[in-house]
Amino acid sequence: MLDFEARFTPDEAAAGLSNVSHDIGSFHGNHLDDDLYVRWVQLGTFQPIDRLHSDHGDRLPWNYTGLARTAAEKFLQLRESLVPYTYTLARQAHATGLPIARPLYLEYPEQDAAYSHPKEYLYGDGVLVAPITSPNDASGNGTVEAWIPPGTWTDYFTGTTYTGPATATITASLLDMPVLLKAGGIMVTRTDYADNQHAPLDQLTVNVAAGADGSFSLYEDAGEGQGFQLGQYTDTPIRWRDGAQALTIGASQGFYSGAPTLRAYTLRLFHASAPHAVKLDGRSLPRSAWSYDGSTHTATVATTRLPLRAAHTIALL
Repeated sequence: MLDFEARFTPDEAAAGLSNVSHDIGSFHGNHLDDDLYVRWVQLGTFQPIDRLHSDHGDRLPWNYTGLARTAAEKFLQLRESLVPYTYTLARQAHATGLPIARPLYLEYPEQDAAYSHPKEYLYGDGVLVAPITSPNDASGNGTVEAWIPPGTWTDYFTGTTYTGPATATITASLLDMPVLLKAGGIMVTRTDYADNQHAPLDQLTVNVAAGADGSFSLYEDAGEGQGFQLGQYTDTPIRWRDGAQALTIGASQGFYSGAPTLRAYTLRLFHASAPHAVKLDGRSLPRSAWSYDGSTHTATVATTRLPLRAAHTIALL
C-alpha cells in the first residue's frame, strides 16, 4: 500500500487533484514494523496534506520507540518547517492549476525515463522526492532506484550530488530520505520549529543548491479567512545568482494583518565551496555568523533580524 500511494500521489496530481491526501500509515493494520512506519511518515512529509490516519492503528510517534520514534518526530517537525514552502506551492496551484506534487513528465516530457519512474515526483519546481517503499536491509538502510533528471541535484539530507539524466541507487537510513534539490532550486523552511500556525514567521531558512541561477517568490497571508481574495497577502522575491555566489531577498510586497516586519534569515547553501568571507548588504559578517561543513559541502550563514520592506543580499566570497 505504501508503494501504491507513492505512485498515486503524482497520478492524482495529473488528474487535477492538487490537494492530495492519503491515510499515512494505511487505513488497516495495527502496529506497523518500525521501518514501514517511518517510511510512511517520510512520504507524508512531502505531501500537500499530511494526515496520519487508520482504523484505530498505531500512527503517532509515541506509539513507537527508539530510532523509529526519533525519525518520526524528526520528519513531522520537518513537515511543519516546510509549511512556508508548501503554502506557497498551494497558492501557485490555486492561481495556475499546476499541482503541488508533480509527475516528472510534466517537467521533462521528452525524457522517456520520466514516464517509467512513477513513484518519484517533483515537490515544486526544484525538489525531487523519491520515496523508499521497500523494507530496510540487515544494516538498517533502505534503497530506491531513482531517476535523476537532467542537471545537477543535491541530497537535502546528506549533501551527495548526482548528475542526470541517469539512474542512481540511493541508500538512506530511517533518519534520511531521498530528497534532492536541483541546481538553482530554492526551498524555504522555518528556522525555528513551531507547532501552531499562529507562531510568527520571523525566522526563515533559505535552502539553496548551488550550480545554477534560481528564483522563488514566497507567498504569505493570514493563514485563515478570505482576506487573500481582497489582496491581503505578501510576496517576497528570492533570487540566487550562482556566478556571484549571492542570495538576494527582495523587499516584501503587499500587506496582511499580522504580517511580520522583521525577519532573521539563514542561508543553507548546498554543493558549495568553502567561502573565505561572507558579506551582508556589502558589510562583512563576523566568522561566528557563518560556517562550512566540508563533509556535506554545505555553507550556512545566519543573519540578525532584518526589515522585510528592504532588500538584502548575502554574498559568499
